[in-house]
Amino acid sequence: MNMATASNNGLEFPPGFKPDSRWFRWCPTSPEHIAEAEAKIFNCIESQYTTSFVTISDNCHIRTLIVEPSNPSCLSNVPVVLVHGFLGGIGLFIKNINALSQTRKVFVFDLMGFGRSSRVTVQGSAMDIEEAYVASMEKWREKVGLENFVLLGHSLGGFMSTAYALRHPSKVRHLVLVDPWGYGVKPDDDRVVWTRNGENVYANDVSMRHRMILYFGMKINALTVLRAIGPLGPMALRKWRPDLEHHFADLVGSGVMYDYLYHCNMQEPRYHGFIACFYFSKFL
Repeated sequence: MNMATASNNGLEFPPGFKPDSRWFRWCPTSPEHIAEAEAKIFNCIESQYTTSFVTISDNCHIRTLIVEPSNPSCLSNVPVVLVHGFLGGIGLFIKNINALSQTRKVFVFDLMGFGRSSRVTVQGSAMDIEEAYVASMEKWREKVGLENFVLLGHSLGGFMSTAYALRHPSKVRHLVLVDPWGYGVKPDDDRVVWTRNGENVYANDVSMRHRMILYFGMKINALTVLRAIGPLGPMALRKWRPDLEHHFADLVGSGVMYDYLYHCNMQEPRYHGFIACFYFSKFL
């Protein structure tokens, strides 16, 4: 397995990492902040585990967590791979990891461009971007030495897991989809903005208000707003997702999951993402 890491104050960083030396930045974040929040979450894992950055190309390193089954007799069971959703990361699976590792080996990774994995620019159409993500998942699989596994994807991870299974069916024993994303087919007619009850809706049929929503929806997203408000971002995230405290505080501690998600998503936006907005995938 090709796993390369560099350390800084006991924390793990990808090859070529340089500490953030800026004394001020508009968004109060840094790679060190993500590493610290991630470490707090990983401390809650009940079984033996290893972490690494799996190198799949010169400029792409995939953050990876491998958790051993709590019962050694379960090592022969088919392992499970967990794929997180949009704006997510490994840490969001913490409760599932502890439950699943009781009966099998668990592999979790940050998708390319998310969490602590490398931000890699991918050019081209929505299909080109999808192909690039699937290719990165396959290279990751080869590097960690998996041959057959249960693939579980949540949200965007469900979309990508399905795309991967369609291209590499021999590797996936079972496909498990949890609230998966999906996209309709982009109409050939550029005047069509969406479909309703199977019928095309054209731009001229849409009110000015909805046209404005559509226009700005294609230009900005939640991350744009969160970055724009700078130091108010952490507080806004707590207001936006109050449920996270309820779901995770008892295990990881108060505010830890907010810190983790905020720092994961405030890094340089140099990656492509999929946003379910009127058929189109877009650049973040």
